[in-house]
Amino acid sequence: MIHQFIKRLVGLLFDLTILFSLPCALLIYWFYHSVLRDLPPVLELDHKVLPQTSFVWSRDGILMGEYFRENRYFASIQEIPAHVINAFVAAEDLNFFRHKGVDFVGILRALIVNLREGKIKQGGSTITQQVVKNLLLTREKSFVRKIQEAVLAYQIENFLTKEQILELYLNLVFLGNNSYGVKAAAKNYFRKNLSDLTLAEATLLAGLPQAPSKYSPLRNSRAAKARQRYVLDQMVKGGFLSAKEANQIFMKELKIYPANLENYYLAPYYLAEVRKELEEILPEIDIDTEGLTIETFLISDFQHSVEKTLKKHLTELDRSYGYRGPVKSSENVYYPVGIVEKIDRKMGLAFVGINGGTIQLNLKSQEEWFNFDIHEGKKRFKPILDSLKSGDLVEVDLKTNQLVQTPEIEGAAVVINPKGGEVLALQGGFSFKVTQFNRVTQSLRQAGSAFKPFVYLTALERFGYTPLSIVNDVPRTYRIGGQIWSPQNYDEEFEGPMTLTRALERSRNLPAVFVTASVGVSNVIKTARNLGIESKLPRNLTLGLGSGDVTLIELVRAYGAICSEGVLAKTRYVKRVKNSKGQVIYDSDKFLIDNLIQGSDPRAAYILCEMMKYVVKSGTATTLKDFPVAVSGKTGTTNDFVDAWFIASTPEITGGVWIGFDTRKSLGEKMTGGRLAAPLWKEFMGEIYQIINQNKVFGLFNGVQDFPTTTGVTAVYFNPINGRFSLSPVEGFYLGFVKNEDIEKIKPFNVENQENISKEDYLRNPNL
Repeated sequence: MIHQFIKRLVGLLFDLTILFSLPCALLIYWFYHSVLRDLPPVLELDHKVLPQTSFVWSRDGILMGEYFRENRYFASIQEIPAHVINAFVAAEDLNFFRHKGVDFVGILRALIVNLREGKIKQGGSTITQQVVKNLLLTREKSFVRKIQEAVLAYQIENFLTKEQILELYLNLVFLGNNSYGVKAAAKNYFRKNLSDLTLAEATLLAGLPQAPSKYSPLRNSRAAKARQRYVLDQMVKGGFLSAKEANQIFMKELKIYPANLENYYLAPYYLAEVRKELEEILPEIDIDTEGLTIETFLISDFQHSVEKTLKKHLTELDRSYGYRGPVKSSENVYYPVGIVEKIDRKMGLAFVGINGGTIQLNLKSQEEWFNFDIHEGKKRFKPILDSLKSGDLVEVDLKTNQLVQTPEIEGAAVVINPKGGEVLALQGGFSFKVTQFNRVTQSLRQAGSAFKPFVYLTALERFGYTPLSIVNDVPRTYRIGGQIWSPQNYDEEFEGPMTLTRALERSRNLPAVFVTASVGVSNVIKTARNLGIESKLPRNLTLGLGSGDVTLIELVRAYGAICSEGVLAKTRYVKRVKNSKGQVIYDSDKFLIDNLIQGSDPRAAYILCEMMKYVVKSGTATTLKDFPVAVSGKTGTTNDFVDAWFIASTPEITGGVWIGFDTRKSLGEKMTGGRLAAPLWKEFMGEIYQIINQNKVFGLFNGVQDFPTTTGVTAVYFNPINGRFSLSPVEGFYLGFVKNEDIEKIKPFNVENQENISKEDYLRNPNL
């Protein structure tokens, strides 16, 4: 009987084991395949997994801007004040230092509170679980994901110290106002360093992680204060504060700021080019998340001068075209916009509502600024008061309380070190705020006479021309395709025979076309290509007059090569890049030798550089003849005065200016490169040389007065009209250089030689 009972009991136990083992096995199988199998590893979980802001610095140590996907500045746990840590621990996980990743007591307490309130009032996630949720898992809300979160939290607690977990969390947490992590929040909300945060400020921030938008002190100050009260109560509960201290802190008034969403602080056009270059040289790195330190070649004082001068000249030029009338909206304008509320024509006053108040504009003080009107087919002036009415949207300069307008006319300027290709300053338009289109690197415009140096360099380099060669400024007709073309000079006059130097100095069109025909269009294009002109160029004789569209940076780079003995340096913006550990991962100076190309014969380039000095001394850019160092350059003006250029080199720096309308309309009669662009170049480059002379650029430049003479050339003094020359200085003669082997070729024209050279001799020998 007993034996029978035991046998049945064993059988029953066996059946029960089988009955329960199958579900257990299935549960284990499910747990492994659904929860454990796809868990991400935690072995390399540290601050490097956090997306970090990359910083861009100028050559002289000024923070230019930041690249980021999440605005985060990493702070080590040692940098974070204790009261900031305590506030967040109290608010988010009071038992943080006691649990092992999952707070079962906290979960139970949250469940009871939520059941009592009838809604989700508290969450049970620990700080460790929040790190897991944001770094290792998706934001999917499911039972499986919650189990995975708990398992990973436990693993992390066994892998990292509590301090390391806190460091991750306090750098990870999103706090609204474009702030990821406590360091960014201190900067954005309070414009403070993290170390300077008060306890009142820390407790306000500590209330934000649960719902940054709902508790935002910028949007809902009452909810933010209520949440701060909760944090303070939790700190009292945790023993961090007394109730009296908490009340005192709660009563403190705090000044809150909205985040500055502009992450480009200096030279935004330049920063856009830096990004392009980084994507080219470091394609495998995400610059928005890697916490890079990016050093550039920009010199902030140079940039300030270029930007200020360009804005000043464009504003003055735009005013000369008159007031265009009210703006249509506040978008795409540079200045603040207000609405005209009332006009007192007798007193010459306009009352403008702006920023919640009213300001008074004295328009009588702006009577020199007229609006153009057309009457009987003629342009006449109309006072501004006659152009305004109540309800008009107008731009206002709040510093001077004056009526202003964002210039419609545009411009661009850039300064480089031609010997290394470093871009020292760049301004791609009147304002990056108005338009991000970069007219230095993106705008293709006809070069006009600024292209002529490539024609003459081709002649000097490969076709036996010298600065003394005679070309004839006379009418000529050419066939282009099926059409007849008769080019004209700017002044529609003809000056007859002259030297190549004179033709360049005075920017004569007919000699330029003649030389283009003489050397061949394809050879001129080859010269331009060798000097870094990459844009598409027309394959006909109009090329000699600059009919091809090019960018300003191409011309500046090429002119720099001409005055650097023909050595072309690739444009560079980025000097060096360090990773988040401070290790150098890119140094452009290591590749400098690969960056240099011998673009032309050094002697021909030097000869042309010397020829272009006369553009400044006595040609189309005489506004620069008193510049403190030698200047070699060329003006450029296109048909109907649509584009105005000036590109020039000093012995150490090359700079270029372009002015025009984006819509390609005329700048106005006689608005030439010499009149518009050259004075602008002179002003900012003059300031740059003052900076250089004050030794503010780390000894990079020495203020060298003239271009060093290259080898293999001989100095000659020549008559710019007829080409007669002497090896000794002669009053009224130009100084030029010829290749040593060309001395014999020009020998008959030596003034010490008694031969009588007739005009017909010159015309029969155009290449002398």
